[in-house]
Amino acid sequence: MPWSALLPPSDPPEEEPFEMRESRWRLRLGLSALVVLAAATAASTSLGAGGPSPTAGPPDCPEPSRTVASVDAPVPTGPDDLVREPWFRVDGTLSADGALEGRTLAIGRFGSTERRTIALARESFVTGPFGHDLLYGSDDGNRSRLVLFDTTRDCIVELGDERQVVRQATLDPSGSQVFEHRLDRRSRADLGVFRRPLAGGVPDRVMAPLAGEEPYGVTYSTELAWSVDGGLLAVQACGARLCRTRILDVGSGAVSMVGGPEQGELIGLVAGRLVTYGACAGLPCPILATPLAGGQTSVIAPAAGLALLAVTLDGARIVHETEDGDLRVFDPTRADERVLALPDGDLRLVPRAARSGGGARLPGGWIALARDARLNPDDDETPFLIRIEDGTSWRLAEVAR
Repeated sequence: MPWSALLPPSDPPEEEPFEMRESRWRLRLGLSALVVLAAATAASTSLGAGGPSPTAGPPDCPEPSRTVASVDAPVPTGPDDLVREPWFRVDGTLSADGALEGRTLAIGRFGSTERRTIALARESFVTGPFGHDLLYGSDDGNRSRLVLFDTTRDCIVELGDERQVVRQATLDPSGSQVFEHRLDRRSRADLGVFRRPLAGGVPDRVMAPLAGEEPYGVTYSTELAWSVDGGLLAVQACGARLCRTRILDVGSGAVSMVGGPEQGELIGLVAGRLVTYGACAGLPCPILATPLAGGQTSVIAPAAGLALLAVTLDGARIVHETEDGDLRVFDPTRADERVLALPDGDLRLVPRAARSGGGARLPGGWIALARDARLNPDDDETPFLIRIEDGTSWRLAEVAR
C-alpha cells in the first residue's frame, strides 16, 4: 500500500469527532484514539453488520480487585511466551449511509480459539493490555461507563458511571489508579484530567482544562501515554492537523507544555524527549524529538511512514517504515540505527493501539507486521512478529491457536 493512499482528501469539518466517516486508508496524523479508531474500523465492517456479533455481557468479577496485579506479570520474552496472553481488536458498525453506529470489541488469548465480544457505543475507547487486563469506556449520550476487563477471569469491574464525558483513560504503571480525560457533556469543553483510585474514593483533578484553541482549532482527539520509565504522563490534544502536548510529573504534580505548533501525532515519550510526527496532513512525515527540559526540536527522521516506540532489552527504539519499503530502527538517545528487511513486501508495521484499533503485549524487542497494519490473530497468513535485534520473523498463527 503506497503512502499516498494514506493522505486525506481535505481538512475534516469542525464537528464532533465521532461523526467522521473517513476510511481506514485516509488516516490523518493528529487524529488519534477515537477518530483514528473510527477511521481504522470503517473499511473492515459490513454495512449495518459490523464484525463478530457481540456475546452476552461479561459477568461482574466476584471479588473485584482494587489493584491490577497482572501489570507486574513478566513481559513475554519470545513468541512461545505469548500463549494465554490477551489481545484485542475493535471494529465499527456502519449504517446504510456510512455513519458509524457503534463498535464491537473482540478479546482473545493467544493459543485459544475462544473469543469474548462486547458491544460498545459509538463514542467509546479501549486501552491496554495492562498486564492481562483491558480498560474501556462507553458513552450512551447520557452517561459514561468506565470498565476494567479481567481477561484471566473473563469478568469485569465497574469503575465509574459519570455524567461528564470520559473521553479517554489509561491505567497507571502501578495498576492502582486510572487517569481519565473528561469533557463537559453539553458544551464539549475540556474539563481536564482526573485521577481515580481503584481502591475507591472521589476522583481528583490532576490537570486543568486546556486553554484556548488558536492556532490549533477544534480539538478532535486526546491521547494519554506513559513515558517508558512510567513517571510521566503525556496528554496530547490534536486538532485537524496540529497537536499540543502537556506532561504531568505524577510524583510532583507539575505540568508543563512541550513543543510548538509544528507538532503532530504522538509516537512516544522516552529519554527526556517527546517524540512525535511533524504537523503533516498524511504520510510520509518527519519524526521530531523535543527535549522535555526545553531546547530546540530536532528532526530525527526526514520522511517516515507508520512508526512506534518499541522497548527492547537494550532500551527503547523508534521503528518506522521507510520509502524503500523497509523498517528503520534507531536509538533515540544516540546515533545508532539499522534497517530491517520485511519478510513480505506487502506487510505494514502495526502501530500502537491508539492508531491501529487493537493490540497485545508483545515480547520485548519484537514488533508486529500485517497487511492492513492491524493485529488479527485469526488470520492464518499474517501478521508476523519480527525481532528488532536481528530481523528474525515468526508467523503469529503458530502461537495464535
